[in-house]
Amino acid sequence: MRSLDADALVLSAMTVLAYAQLEGGVKEVSACVKGRARIKAIDRRYELNQMDSTALKQVYAGFGLDPRQVERSAAQIDSLVGARNEVAHHGAMPKIASTILEGQVRENVMIVENVLTDFALQLLPFFSKRMHTRTPSGP
Repeated sequence: MRSLDADALVLSAMTVLAYAQLEGGVKEVSACVKGRARIKAIDRRYELNQMDSTALKQVYAGFGLDPRQVERSAAQIDSLVGARNEVAHHGAMPKIASTILEGQVRENVMIVENVLTDFALQLLPFFSKRMHTRTPSGP
């Protein structure tokens, strides 16, 4: 016997998981290039626990990468973050039909896949181009 709104609950959970994959994937791949960065004090607006399009563009800029994939998907990325926050922090289920929610989950997963693939591919030449080394300053 199916419980009422079980599909919406599962699809909402999948939205949170898709976001977690985006955030965790960017952090894991970033950790592989061993760069050191100065960070601000912990503040919800600045820490990477809100991996919205602005934060993703900052990560790309920090590595000197082309942010076009993020810019093309900015609205969808920000929508994913918003949906994740509603579910994770407020337990609010989206007030839409399960078929629409299913379509959104599929789109979210595709965007996460596209961004993580783009990010990883752009970082491949990071070491061969010696982008991980500091350039000496001064004479």
